[in-house]
This record gives sequence, structure tokens and C-alpha cells, in this order.
Amino acid sequence: MCMTEPHEPFHIGPEERDQWLWCMDRALEHIGASDELVDMLRQPMFRVADAVRNREGPSAARDNPNIIAAG
Repeated sequence: MCMTEPHEPFHIGPEERDQWLWCMDRALEHIGASDELVDMLRQPMFRVADAVRNREGPSAARDNPNIIAAG
């Protein structure tokens, strides 16, 4: 299954992409991932996160901080 198709119903712009990347950074930090591993994963994770982005504009969640992706 393509990564973009399941994400289509959700507004995923640059802010949501960056939130996901922040969460992934925290997860790697939480498990004690080495700097080498973090560096190795940085570009692939960005590519995945950017591939599911389907909006250019401001976040749909801007008015509600409890929503990280809105359909």
C-alpha cells in the first residue's frame, strides 16, 4: 500500500510534517539511539514525512492545539 493514500483524508502540511519529525526525534532520544543512527535516519524520515504531506498552506489545526492532523 502506498504511504500517501491512507493519509489523504487528513490535512498534512509543513507544520504537521514537522510535528511528526519532532516526535520521531523524541522517540529516538527516548530509546537512546546513537548519534550515528539519528544521523542515518534523518534524511529518510524527512522524505517519508514530506511524501505524505498533501497541503502547502497553514495548518488546519492552527486554531486548535489538540488537533495535529485534520481531515
